Amino acid sequence: GIQGSGTTQKSKELNEIGAEICHEGSDAKDTFSRDGTISWAHGIQGLGLGLGSDELNVDLICRKPRTRILHSTQFEPSPCSYRVMWDKCWERECKQVIIKNYGCLARGDCETK
Repeated sequence: GIQGSGTTQKSKELNEIGAEICHEGSDAKDTFSRDGTISWAHGIQGLGLGLGSDELNVDLICRKPRTRILHSTQFEPSPCSYRVMWDKCWERECKQVIIKNYGCLARGDCETK
């Protein structure tokens, strides 16, 4: 899905029928996500499949915080300080997480937790 596409509602509906689905998270240590996750942000894993121009501008994506849209902690826990909204640590981690996850489905190296 994309932002505003109903991923929150869909995860709620699936949980109501007994599935354990997380919304916008993938770390099963911290969230109930036995059966998967619904997340538009995780769509970057499917980009780069040769279906068109998938040029990635990591500097633009990670230049500033994109609260409620994208955060590196949606993919993995962070060593950066949660006491600040955005700093060089968050920017560096954002770039690392985006590069690692961008197109990992095509490469076959997406991490599962």
